[in-house]
Amino acid sequence: MINVSTNIHELKENLIAVIKNKKIKRKRKTIQSIKTGLQKYDLLNIQETINNPDVEIPNMKEVELLLLAEQLFIETSEENIKPSKYFSEYEMKRARQYRGTSELDEEIEFPYTFKNVNMIDHDTFNFELSSREIARLSNSRKLHYNFNIQRESQKKNINGRIVEEITVIPESVLQIKNNIIKGKQYPSQLIINAAVFSADDGMNELKYDPAERTLTVMPGTILDIADGYHRTKGSEMAYSEDKNAEVIFTILLTNYPDDKAKEMVGQHSLATPISDERRLEMMNSGLGDEVLNKFLKESLLDEKVGRGKELNKNLNEVVKYSTLRNTIQNFFNLERTGDRYRVADYLKEFFNILIEETDSKNKENSMLNEEIMYVGFIILASRMMNKHMKAYEVLDILEVVDFRKDDDIWKEFEIVDSKLNVKNSIENMEKLIDNLI
Repeated sequence: MINVSTNIHELKENLIAVIKNKKIKRKRKTIQSIKTGLQKYDLLNIQETINNPDVEIPNMKEVELLLLAEQLFIETSEENIKPSKYFSEYEMKRARQYRGTSELDEEIEFPYTFKNVNMIDHDTFNFELSSREIARLSNSRKLHYNFNIQRESQKKNINGRIVEEITVIPESVLQIKNNIIKGKQYPSQLIINAAVFSADDGMNELKYDPAERTLTVMPGTILDIADGYHRTKGSEMAYSEDKNAEVIFTILLTNYPDDKAKEMVGQHSLATPISDERRLEMMNSGLGDEVLNKFLKESLLDEKVGRGKELNKNLNEVVKYSTLRNTIQNFFNLERTGDRYRVADYLKEFFNILIEETDSKNKENSMLNEEIMYVGFIILASRMMNKHMKAYEVLDILEVVDFRKDDDIWKEFEIVDSKLNVKNSIENMEKLIDNLI
């Protein structure tokens, strides 16, 4: 554990102040950079920390404060959160070895035996495994991410060098964690591959006993997560928070060469595809989802919302479900149940009035056909609600706005460029809305 000799209370206060004064939660690129920087430490609850620093930061571990301060300092250059003011060089080096999971209470070593295992083929097995055991295996560094067989990863150019990074969606991991703790995570299958020729003896990664129906993973064997990385990380986080919480997953354990494992994962990914937009709507997993589901079906906005992978302009879709969801979550206070009902009622009236008015306007070469405009409308609704304005007053505010893309206002706030291409900048749209209101 890191021993901090200086005033951690002061650091907490300064971190809260920087996040709020710099309006970090409004800066999508900054948030993404911070998340990327903290991803390797398994610190995935960063969005909640940025959204509610007064609540989250006082409860953070010292090592987590150090790592957060490091990333925030990189982004803001604020001297009062510079890690070296609060931590020694040794403490900072130790922190960079941290992983945001539970400390190992019982490290797993190979050989390790799974019970009640079915042999499908000589190199393919399946069995059930609890999320707790998956977490312990992962915490013990026994489950690995193999870029060669995973469905996707990210490649970035860092100082002229192409680096491959793990693709992780923190929100998905946190949702899985919460589902496990609440006992709401549905059973699903994880695919794990025992890499060929990885065992210490160079021959036998797995040994199956048909009489006992046990499968033993031999020393040195590398177990690669072929499909289920997010569920593994969610299991880790759930185990860290509640040792007794568990759900059961089905494991398909193979002993394939990388090329065969990759082909299998490719086939697996073809089964029952579903768009991310539709999945979000079906799961109803966030506060933004709750608000949308309270008013969208009764709103004129509904027919303009795309649930597929891409917007279908032939169906007059102009904004994705996920865009609405994320903007509502970022710009409205949704902490209390009553807040969510009030926001839903306000947005329903706001969009019904707005769309009834704007649908009669000429849509050719219009910002009304652009997704970023609907981000702006939600920002406007949030500002109006904060000022206790009536929803119908939106017509007075927008009376001065010419929605044609070639109007000077869109260039002035850099929402379109000189060729009238839309930039999709939330920050610029927010500046325009604040100028209007």
